[in-house]
Amino acid sequence: MGKGLIPAGLALLRALSGDGRNKQKLFPLVIVLSALMFGMILFANRQMSTASRAWNVQEREELLARADTLPVLRLADSGDTAEAKQAVQTNRSLLGSNLLYAEQEGENYIFTNCTVMRSERLAGPIFDYLYDQAQKDFNETFTEYSENGRVYYVLEKANGCLFQDGEAVYFFTAPSSLSWRDAAELLTQRLAGSL
Repeated sequence: MGKGLIPAGLALLRALSGDGRNKQKLFPLVIVLSALMFGMILFANRQMSTASRAWNVQEREELLARADTLPVLRLADSGDTAEAKQAVQTNRSLLGSNLLYAEQEGENYIFTNCTVMRSERLAGPIFDYLYDQAQKDFNETFTEYSENGRVYYVLEKANGCLFQDGEAVYFFTAPSSLSWRDAAELLTQRLAGSL
């Protein structure tokens, strides 16, 4: 219906604007056609939003079902094997993808932000943003560590760490039972296994 509305409206306007007709009488028709087009745009937008929400819910459920294969930290990595509340969110663009994953069981909380860009150069601004934002969020300054040819930025009190591995940028917080070194190594291995 929507595809034919514009050509039909144009044909009707041409027919009514022929020789000797009062052009002022066309104004109400233009208003009606404009309102119809606006209504169709709103309807299409609502339909697309509904479909997007349904897809996001389905994708979240699928990701949670296979959480043990994602390149993220899990409370089970710190020795806690109880059932935890899980949350996951993904964001994708032409330049890369972002995966946010969190688990909580009582006082134990673990969070991973994994961003994989198309190139190392594109990952730089993501790293810079997380570097500034994490220090503000946790009200703590990063301490820099160099190990195995990689630089890690660690929030000691929050047991959080930020590092870049090629086109991948990781920021995580973990319970005190999991050291940031072990967590960073585990994340690097999991990312390599998921690509």
